[in-house]
Amino acid sequence: MKPHITLRLAVCLGLSTAACGDDDATAPGSVGRAQGFIRDHPDRTAPAVRTAPAPFAAATFSGTMTSNTNLAVSVDGGTWIDLGSPNGITIRMQSADSTTVHGEVDVPVGTYARVRLTLRNAQAKLLAGGSVAGIALTSDLTLTVGGSDSQVVIEKQVQPFEIRAGSRTAIHFELNSEAWATAQNAQDRMVEDGEVQQATTVLVRTGS
Repeated sequence: MKPHITLRLAVCLGLSTAACGDDDATAPGSVGRAQGFIRDHPDRTAPAVRTAPAPFAAATFSGTMTSNTNLAVSVDGGTWIDLGSPNGITIRMQSADSTTVHGEVDVPVGTYARVRLTLRNAQAKLLAGGSVAGIALTSDLTLTVGGSDSQVVIEKQVQPFEIRAGSRTAIHFELNSEAWATAQNAQDRMVEDGEVQQATTVLVRTGS
């Protein structure tokens, strides 16, 4: 590999792949494709793989969560590769619908073991007519998600997955909001970072 190409690839490892993916200096076959999704499915089983039953009751609310969100991947948790810039998204709460965080982008080939989802200015709006911990919602309830700074960084170690040349990888985050939509949080109108971090699960799917 020519020296100037080697330097360019090294720089790309520290930058958003969306910015590097269209560069002609990237050698053919050195990247795969990846994209990210997020959802809040009410059955609490997908995409999570659980070893024990969840210690909370099923939720009976609906609503939306808005956030300025982006996703990153890492080989070892040291250097991170963003799949894109922060993107304003709306997630349907307690729904089977998935929301795209980032469409497919180029990612350097390699074996990755960590993923990171960042939620900024996150707000969850629970609609009147539902209930939280058995307490009826007589009006819409808005929760600030992520404490006083409205930001949550969710970093997860996952089963190592390989991004190969020409492959496609989908990273699915599950919020499991039924775990943090509690009576106390409804009273405080706020959800702390740790509650969201602990409840969120992730599943990575790879294919050709």
